[in-house]
Amino acid sequence: MLGTQGGVVLGSASGNVVPVAPVVPFVDRAKGSVETRTVSQTYMTRTNEMSQSFVTIEDEAFMYTDSLESIILSPQLLTIGRLAFAYSGLLSIEIPDTVTEVREYAFSECKALVTATIKTTINGDYMFSEDTALTTVNFAQNTLRISDGMFKNCTN
Repeated sequence: MLGTQGGVVLGSASGNVVPVAPVVPFVDRAKGSVETRTVSQTYMTRTNEMSQSFVTIEDEAFMYTDSLESIILSPQLLTIGRLAFAYSGLLSIEIPDTVTEVREYAFSECKALVTATIKTTINGDYMFSEDTALTTVNFAQNTLRISDGMFKNCTN
C-alpha cells in the first residue's frame, strides 16, 4: 500500500483524494514532453516537475533520494508528508501557497539544501532540522509562527 511505503496520492476533480499505483507523470523540460515513470525512476532524475494534479506527497515519499536535486511542486499541492524529502539531495525548494499542512521533518537532514522559499504561512515542526547547508529561507509575508525545532542544528 502506498501510504505505508511512501508514494503519491492524487486528487480527483471532485476533490476526493484517491491512492494510485506508484506511476507518476513528469514533465521533461529538456525534451519538451510528458513521460510516465515509476516512482523509482523518478529517483534517477536530477530535476522533476510535478503534475498539477498532485495534492498530497505521502510520508517518506522521496526520502533518501540523493539524486533528487530539484523538484517543482504542484501548484495544487495541499499536504507534504512526514519525512517526505528527508535525507534527499535537494539543493533548493519552493513550497507553494496552496499547502495547508507540512508534517514533521519534511525536509530534515537535506545536507545539500541551501535555499527554501515558503509561500504558505504553514510550516512543520523540525521541517529543516539538521540541514547544515541551509543559508536562505524566504517566508510568506504574513507568516505568524515558526514551528518547533524548525531549524534545529542548522549551522548556517
